[in-house]
Amino acid sequence: MSNQYDIVKVFSVICAAFFLTACQTTDNIDHIEARFDGEFCVVTSPAELPPGDYEATLIDTTDLRAELWIFYLEDGYTIQDHLDGQSEPGVWYPKPSWIYYDKRISKVARESSGERIETTSWKLDRLGEHNIVCWVPNPQMLWIEAALMIVKAPSD
Repeated sequence: MSNQYDIVKVFSVICAAFFLTACQTTDNIDHIEARFDGEFCVVTSPAELPPGDYEATLIDTTDLRAELWIFYLEDGYTIQDHLDGQSEPGVWYPKPSWIYYDKRISKVARESSGERIETTSWKLDRLGEHNIVCWVPNPQMLWIEAALMIVKAPSD
């Protein structure tokens, strides 16, 4: 009976090790995702990333045709400065002079089960703070949702 339990323990340890290893490789989040429902834009993103090319997915459950944008902020400005210019979430206001569009490489959108799923590729190569926003072009609406720091990759 002891051998059976030992085999089960060993098998359990091997499965756990395999599972944890698989999770660790997927835990290195380098993908940005946002969900937009017309009232809220909820962004899931790492807090920091090294410079590079990244994908972002926006899942839009409305017929408003929202888009996800990433902006670079001039040194000395933060997401709070960006938020301070807005009276409430969703209210449009013109882009301040200290905010710059990041480089969007590509955009692909598809419809699936009543959702519009837009995947964009971004070149995020400027060090510093970036803001992730959901934007609706018509009527113009804006949700400033998350700060993302692009930081120098640690030396190997």
